[in-house]
Amino acid sequence: MSRIAPSTITTKSGAPLLLRAPEPSDYDSYVAFQHQAATETTHTLQIPGRIRPREELVSVWRNALSDSSVESFLGCFSGNTLVGYCGLHPDRKEHPWVRHVALFGMIILKPYWGQGIGKELLGKLIQHAQLMGIIRLEALVRVTNERAIQLYKNFGFEIEGTRKKAALIDGQFVDEYFIAKMIERTP
Repeated sequence: MSRIAPSTITTKSGAPLLLRAPEPSDYDSYVAFQHQAATETTHTLQIPGRIRPREELVSVWRNALSDSSVESFLGCFSGNTLVGYCGLHPDRKEHPWVRHVALFGMIILKPYWGQGIGKELLGKLIQHAQLMGIIRLEALVRVTNERAIQLYKNFGFEIEGTRKKAALIDGQFVDEYFIAKMIERTP
């Protein structure tokens, strides 16, 4: 099954949080989360004011729950408030040569940085990718996002290249690292 099992975690500051797949009732929390992430950091591709239509997003979440879907989403909730979010996406899922490759993205709201949420989300995501038969996990990360780079390295990701001038933020070009991790197959 493509659903990542719900679990509870405790942040470094002692706050209990719930990790689970997003549900249709989480849409408003997701919209607020996406807006906050877009306005408080330049480490994501979120755009302030861009709101994905409810029907479209809920459909994507539902499709990710099918047994055969590599695509998965995991939210980190403080009560009903979304504070962290990650997604796993197949790379060109229609092509048989790259079915073993998936891309991921992760966002954590700034007030929750340094609380161990990224470690929990990424660990769950890697376990799920392995169960789904993914062998290569990839992402892009801005070279200025030192906290994320260290987290990814701690999980065995390697920097495979640099995308020069990948983003133009506030008039300044910023490079991105292309990172990847090889995942061993489960027996």
